[in-house]
Amino acid sequence: MVRKSPVRRVLLKVALVLAAILGAGSLATFLWLERVVPPDNDSVVHPSLSAPVDVLFDAYGVPHIDAKSEADAYFALGYVQARDRLFQMELTRRVASGRLSEILGADFVRIDAFFRTLGLGRHAEESAALYLSSDSLPYQRAALAYLNGINAFIDEGVLPVEFTLMDISVSKFTATDLYLTSEYLAFNFSMAVRTDPVMSYIRYRMGEPYYRDLAHATVPGSLTIPVGNRSVSLSGQSIDWSLASELSKIPVPPLKGSNGWVVSPKRSASGKVLLGNDTHIGFGQPSVWYEANLRYPGFNLYGLYLAGFPFAAIGHDAGKAWGLTMMENDDMDFYSEEVFPADSSRYMVGNTSMLFDSREEVIRVKDSSDIRLLVRETARGPLVQDVMPEWKAVTNKPVSVFWTQLKFPSNLLQVTHRMGKSQNMAEFESAVSEIISPGINVLYGDSSGHIAWWAAAKLLKRNPGVDPVILQDASDTNTHPLGFLPFTENPFNVDPEVGIVYNANNQPSASPGSELYPGYYTPEDRALRIRELETSVSKIGIGESVAWQNDHRSPVTPRVAGVVLDALPKSFLDATEARKKFTSILRTWDGSHGLNDKAPVLYYKLLYHIFHGALSDEMGDEHFARFLSTHVVKVSTLPLVLNDSSDWWNDVRTDEVFESRLTVFEQAVDKTLQELYAQLGPDMETWTWSRVHLLEHKHPVGEQAPLNHLFNVGPFPAPGGPEVLCQMGFDLNETGVYRTKYGAAMRTTIDFSKPFHALNVLPTGQSAHVNSAHYDDQAILYNTGRRRVQRMIWSEVEAESKARLRFLPAVQRK
Repeated sequence: MVRKSPVRRVLLKVALVLAAILGAGSLATFLWLERVVPPDNDSVVHPSLSAPVDVLFDAYGVPHIDAKSEADAYFALGYVQARDRLFQMELTRRVASGRLSEILGADFVRIDAFFRTLGLGRHAEESAALYLSSDSLPYQRAALAYLNGINAFIDEGVLPVEFTLMDISVSKFTATDLYLTSEYLAFNFSMAVRTDPVMSYIRYRMGEPYYRDLAHATVPGSLTIPVGNRSVSLSGQSIDWSLASELSKIPVPPLKGSNGWVVSPKRSASGKVLLGNDTHIGFGQPSVWYEANLRYPGFNLYGLYLAGFPFAAIGHDAGKAWGLTMMENDDMDFYSEEVFPADSSRYMVGNTSMLFDSREEVIRVKDSSDIRLLVRETARGPLVQDVMPEWKAVTNKPVSVFWTQLKFPSNLLQVTHRMGKSQNMAEFESAVSEIISPGINVLYGDSSGHIAWWAAAKLLKRNPGVDPVILQDASDTNTHPLGFLPFTENPFNVDPEVGIVYNANNQPSASPGSELYPGYYTPEDRALRIRELETSVSKIGIGESVAWQNDHRSPVTPRVAGVVLDALPKSFLDATEARKKFTSILRTWDGSHGLNDKAPVLYYKLLYHIFHGALSDEMGDEHFARFLSTHVVKVSTLPLVLNDSSDWWNDVRTDEVFESRLTVFEQAVDKTLQELYAQLGPDMETWTWSRVHLLEHKHPVGEQAPLNHLFNVGPFPAPGGPEVLCQMGFDLNETGVYRTKYGAAMRTTIDFSKPFHALNVLPTGQSAHVNSAHYDDQAILYNTGRRRVQRMIWSEVEAESKARLRFLPAVQRK
């Protein structure tokens, strides 16, 4: 019998009552909703299988696959993943290939045009043709078996309800679609798209003093990731629309950051290696990660998978474990191009001209005519000014983009396959060394006691003095990339004497003889907190790792608040009871972001008004809003409030010679109090974080009422906040309500004293079927900081399992 989520069981009962009132047609609709959930127990017969495969689903709906061969195991994985997440897989391939308009209509044409211009679909096709045109290698056979499993479900299974609600005709998945998943992953790691147009506008339209006073690179003196030595008018110009606003419509969550640490046996409470990892991804429904345990002779891996990609991105077995964080390296540069005056089909490079490469893309639009898109490319890459109109506020020249991802065929299939199959650290590092894009911090530990961190990517080599955060002049060949650094020059740390490696998307230290590598690194806040926590104990165990992932204390925000309060005269702060109370709350704040804390409510409202008062008059509201969505605002917060002589403090709209930082601070305090009294009432003691900081996991269908009540999970009051270990990120805004946009997409801890009983939790659940018991059965665990066990012992899974799927070769019967 299908088991429904407890939360949705009530909704469905109400719906059935309404259906009975409204008539048989409505009743049939709700009975149909029940029928599209896969049955608990079933069998599948397919000719491509060589032997029977058993799949047990544990208490949280995670499939445990037991097969006699690798190909059969991956066939089963493809089938069950499609069974649970087909709609998610469908959206991902459509986003990356620029085909959302086919199902969602004209509102998504601009997004499709952007991805068509980048050429992700073409790049995926080329990679698939190169690497998956045969099945001679093990990774090819496994990937193609996975693909066969997806299509077997499409042929034989009942499609998820979203396909009917949105009138989507599903087509078979192809080898190209596997690569589209990794293409979209790579795009999400590229902060340049959101950051470079804003910073270029500031640098070129506003001037060097404004640009200099914002931290577009790591602030000197910040905590960096230790590395090892290898021996082995200034008013904003308006534009009609922006790519940044369009990207917010994408119904597939973006990746944002991560925390990770690996502890050596000498620092571990158990005397064995311990690994903790929580990847930070945009919240949505279903969860981004799909869990599965695959076993066949010689292989037993528990993995976290991206829906639509066959091999585990994160995983562990009895001998090794690995996690990931975003490296945040800058692998995307933008160039202003000079069109040849005598022939607009050509562009200048130095003193010579070259012909633009051209191609036509056809965007099919639901309920409308097709749109033909002409894409032109230079040697650096495609021209993007028409799909990134932010650039038109910076230059009237064409703008091209150079992106590492597009310069090499995608090899993530073979790399991740090798990572999962590796038998020791040397084999694992060899696989990691082949990663091209996106840039990833790979954290590793094994049962032999080794721990390691590698910055894995092809890192661009640039001429000294080139600032990759701002637009470059393509006619100046000195600004062009010089090539790529060898992996041996990438930052890394293996078996450090201190007994721990960790990463929180902060800047890696420079290797001896080199400079800091440029990127869009987050500020040191989370890394500082990890260092505080790990240096406060001599031994680190599972309990510590779980507590760190749940920790919501910032070592930086109280300091920022202190700088502001110290700059304000005592006479100002003591002038009213409201200001006195405001001061007392912030002065005594320890940086916690718990549900009952009041200081975060004051702090983020205050911070918004400080930034708005300082920057919006020069930038204009459109550029200011885009600025708030970048990492630059986080990295710049402390340096800016400390800098009392910055040009940003002057209000260019007034005739006064120069407004001061003090003026902005005083106005920000009063606006904060005035607006919060109106929003939350007269008693400041009731202004708790739980009232304004909310987490809701939105489903693409749930964007429209009343379907949000059925498909969305939440909203819930949420502990945590921006740049604390319990990451719950949002953009600063004037409303005083902070709807969390991204945070931990999983929270894993693995201790090699018991590797078959690792801990994890997902934000909602394993299944994407709204009527499934596993649609949101982890949401309460997640919100209350608890975990569940990732079981890898078959007998234990069998004892708790209430659902089983059996695959049989065509020659056998049930």
